[in-house]
Amino acid sequence: MKLLFLLHFFKPESCAAAIRLNYFVDQVRNSGIDYEILAPKPNYPHGRVFPGFEGGIIHDKENYVTYLPIYLPQKPSVIGRFLSYFSYSLTALFYTLYKSKNFDVIISSSPPIFTAFTAAFLSKFKKKKFILDLRDIWPDIGIELGILNNKDIIYWLKRMEKFIYNRADRIIVTADGDRKNLVEKGVQESKIELIFNGVDTAKFRPLSEEEKKLIRKDYKLPIDKKIAIYFGSLNQGMNDIELLIDVILNSANKSEEIFYVVVGDGENKTEVLSKIGHLSNNLIIENLNHTELSRLVASSDISLVPRKDIRKDTGGNIPVKLFESLAAGVPVVLSTISGTEIEKIFTEIGVGRIVKSGDPEAFREAVESLITDTESSNIGIKAGEYVKINFDRINESKKFLNIIRDLKID
Repeated sequence: MKLLFLLHFFKPESCAAAIRLNYFVDQVRNSGIDYEILAPKPNYPHGRVFPGFEGGIIHDKENYVTYLPIYLPQKPSVIGRFLSYFSYSLTALFYTLYKSKNFDVIISSSPPIFTAFTAAFLSKFKKKKFILDLRDIWPDIGIELGILNNKDIIYWLKRMEKFIYNRADRIIVTADGDRKNLVEKGVQESKIELIFNGVDTAKFRPLSEEEKKLIRKDYKLPIDKKIAIYFGSLNQGMNDIELLIDVILNSANKSEEIFYVVVGDGENKTEVLSKIGHLSNNLIIENLNHTELSRLVASSDISLVPRKDIRKDTGGNIPVKLFESLAAGVPVVLSTISGTEIEKIFTEIGVGRIVKSGDPEAFREAVESLITDTESSNIGIKAGEYVKINFDRINESKKFLNIIRDLKID
């Protein structure tokens, strides 16, 4: 059996999508199954090609990855982003048709929907099996966030979406809410599989007080204050960056006990820096590698997970940072809407505070309440054990290998 991965995000990028897919690929590599990966030259989150990847097509023969050229706009915009997505999809299409070796199964991950559409087209053209890893449902999420409002664009994206689902032999979702969404759209439930994003519990784990102090010294963080950390994208996505800014701004005048750490990058970083960068109650750090991030998270007292008001109960409503924080024994303040799957999981774990989306004052009060809760650290460690049992990333990734093996190849 030969697998072809058509991926828009992959290492050395360190975003949530690239990390998830890397664990899938690791399972395939360890199994001995033959595979090839096509990915654009790494550029996320700055939209600039990483050093060492300049020039034409690059072949990483050791890891069976081919990095293809991609158009990158000079300034961030919705149109520019779509053109960038489309450029890679087109390059990947022609490379697969004329350069790639034969394959039995093509695997892609969405978003972007364009990459998945190319994979679906190739599966039809070459009469091959197709596995879709669906991290967020587009165009639904784009419409909810207000990114998409052109009726013609939405119409064609929905046509693409339907074609992709019809072609897929298996569709992997990250939450049961996504499964329900797809079934409502007429997708056959028997071909939908659930693989949570989960967390690498070997990396994200509780640390001793001495270890925490050493890490804080490395980053010049105060030892005598409570550390509240946000880590994740600073883009126009499901993370409520405006709420985060509001909380930090107001806390500067109302609480001297809390020091905020923001780890991330994206198109909103300039706004974040301009509004809170001058304050003495926070530190803003660019993206860290996964191992270093796990250490910094575990040295914190509270993790902040501000999510926007997303009405559809989709997989994007279960952010990886929730599992990673709890695995490290760090309680969480989460904003979400009622009735979602993330609320049910959070309530079952029973740690931290949950507030309504879009309410910065309630979020700030929840942070201050959790800071004074003397039992929160003990509860956090118990939550870490729960996450290790139920949402371990490696255990979840093993399901991916089972899905491949269950496919009947002609």
